[in-house]
Amino acid sequence: MINKTKTKQNRLGYDENGGLILMKNWSPILRWISLLPALLITFIMVKFLFLGTVLAMLEKESFLLSLYVGAITSGLVYMAMVDVAGSVAPKGRVLTSIVTAVVLMIFIISFTLLALYAILNVDDYIEYKTHLMIALGLSIISNILGVLLGISNTKDRQKNAPQIPSQVPPQTISNNIVS
Repeated sequence: MINKTKTKQNRLGYDENGGLILMKNWSPILRWISLLPALLITFIMVKFLFLGTVLAMLEKESFLLSLYVGAITSGLVYMAMVDVAGSVAPKGRVLTSIVTAVVLMIFIISFTLLALYAILNVDDYIEYKTHLMIALGLSIISNILGVLLGISNTKDRQKNAPQIPSQVPPQTISNNIVS
């Protein structure tokens, strides 16, 4: 009787090289093309379907509770996006996750400045200004930690991936040259 054993994968959804199992047999060009749609799908799924649902339920109970939970968990969105960017890329996964993180940090800083301007200049939520400022600070910290964790996850997956043996350089025929 032949004993067949399944190899247990360390992380669900990732192949042995740290890429998504779904895209294992895709061509490199198709993987690069699918990078932006994968990031958009990840953003929609995590931000709106997962966190949005939880925060909507919390908001029915308490606005402040949903505000603080939303600020603290906002880093999950960016962690997932950086992680997916690194796993979709066919080559240079760590570099891809770092570039994605830099681009996301530019967006985060821009939207944070816009939110800060709105908090300071709009008097509609005057009784919540202190809470909004605290939540904004928590959100910035959470987003930065999320981006850094996404890069760290990609690095860990690449560290655990099997190394491709380097190509043997062609042998020189210098010994056979007649002077």
